[in-house]
Amino acid sequence: MSKRQIRLKEFQANIHRTYTPDESYLNARPRLDKNSAYVVRTDANGYIISGTHQCSSRTIVLMGDSFVENLYIDEDKRIASQLERMLLTNGYDFQVLNAGVSGTTNLNATNLLLNKIVYHAPKAIVFVTSSNDLAALRYESGYSNSSKFHGNLVPEDLSEGWTKSSVGENISQVVDNLKVVNFICKLNNIDFYVCTYPEIQSNEDLKLINSNVRAFAANEFVDLIDLDKLIMKNDIYYYDKLHVSHVGATVAAKSIFEHIKGSLPTENALCFSQSLTVSEFGLKHLDLHWLAWQELPNEVQSNYIVSLNVDCAAKAVRKHKALVVQVEFDKEPIFSSEHKYSFSKSSGWHFYVDLIANCRQQFSIPIALPDNVQQLRIGLRVFDEECFVSMNNMALEVIKK
Repeated sequence: MSKRQIRLKEFQANIHRTYTPDESYLNARPRLDKNSAYVVRTDANGYIISGTHQCSSRTIVLMGDSFVENLYIDEDKRIASQLERMLLTNGYDFQVLNAGVSGTTNLNATNLLLNKIVYHAPKAIVFVTSSNDLAALRYESGYSNSSKFHGNLVPEDLSEGWTKSSVGENISQVVDNLKVVNFICKLNNIDFYVCTYPEIQSNEDLKLINSNVRAFAANEFVDLIDLDKLIMKNDIYYYDKLHVSHVGATVAAKSIFEHIKGSLPTENALCFSQSLTVSEFGLKHLDLHWLAWQELPNEVQSNYIVSLNVDCAAKAVRKHKALVVQVEFDKEPIFSSEHKYSFSKSSGWHFYVDLIANCRQQFSIPIALPDNVQQLRIGLRVFDEECFVSMNNMALEVIKK
């Protein structure tokens, strides 16, 4: 028998991948855009990043399953990303880390908290109860099953199947597990917010889980964010029975923000702005589109985090080095930190971005700043003669600390 281990449900560190839903997934979810690809990037600890490229010692971690992961939502529209932008816009110097992973049960999330998240010392965790408990709690031992998709241990026992007709017999495990999470947070001085799971299908087992989450929060004096009641039961907020659209993600992010903002420190306030927005223009070979000049007035450049947010669709494009981003400065730049620019007489300072053919995609690009400039501007052009890129939206995002 192979040695058993506890499964740690997380993304690999430092990935940069683009996901496209397969045909069967799209056919079952007609409200999901059939022509979009979705960027997922993680940091050195395997958290999904937001795309603002915010970096702060103050963090908030969102925990849960695919509802939190938001795999098939644009990078800047995910719940964690929108929450981070709301915090930045209101002056809070916080980074929001997305620890959501598809297939996670509440016990899987607790393992992640105990074995990883607590050591990164977040200010708060927002724990969205998992819909995968609908399956996990129907095994004989509930969370302690060894099944392939909902087990807590590896290697899996492929022969293990459900023995319960509902979650009712094992429902106490939900509350017991949340008590463990609450204890871990108290022990590590982490603010704990628990959320119900919103859904549009009126599942009786999920109603039972949510009612137990509400009772736990009331009995243990834990802050409850009742997403199940805060997000309306309307198709516009969901792309299927369990996953929110970008509209539903906005409601979830705003609900979380309103609940947590009162407990967050406001010193070291920052300024976040999205400027120089342009939309709906096309780029073909030899076209060069410039944004207007961006002012970075007389400050230490290390106080700025600048990124380019792009929403585009590409046709007849090779993936590698499809888009050229040119950066022009008001004076000869002096770099004291590492950057990824190349330089040529024809293109000046520039770098390349990979695209996927015949797909709409949204992504952000960090812009490295020299030490000595007060102005910059960004230009875009395509690399191949046969390539055409339709730019839906492009904006420069600036965080000033």
